[in-house]
Amino acid sequence: KERIHQESFLKLSCRDGAMRGILEQIPHGQRGGHPSLHPGGRWVVSDTLPDADGRRLLFLVALDSREFIPLATFTHDPATANSPFRCDLHPRWDRTGRAVCIDSLHEGFRGLYRIDVPEHLVG
Repeated sequence: KERIHQESFLKLSCRDGAMRGILEQIPHGQRGGHPSLHPGGRWVVSDTLPDADGRRLLFLVALDSREFIPLATFTHDPATANSPFRCDLHPRWDRTGRAVCIDSLHEGFRGLYRIDVPEHLVG
């Protein structure tokens, strides 16, 4: 139970309740945000909560190898972090599993963005 409260991703089997670590610690001391499982079950896309400068990292984790792959960094005004105008990335896969959609304020307004994932990763 202690591991659940730390910054790690765990895979829980619905069949037997077995739990295994996927990503034991989010790199660079950042806190994990909102994981989403790839439609094919091979990847997890997630984001981090903002750091002191308002940067949020979007990243992939391979379920089989536990490889961590940074995709992009988005910077929001740090003043919005705890305000009613807060906007987490909330990454989610599109239906094809070839792109990730996010919400973001990095251009100064709330927008929905589609980010193509490199073909060699999801193809």
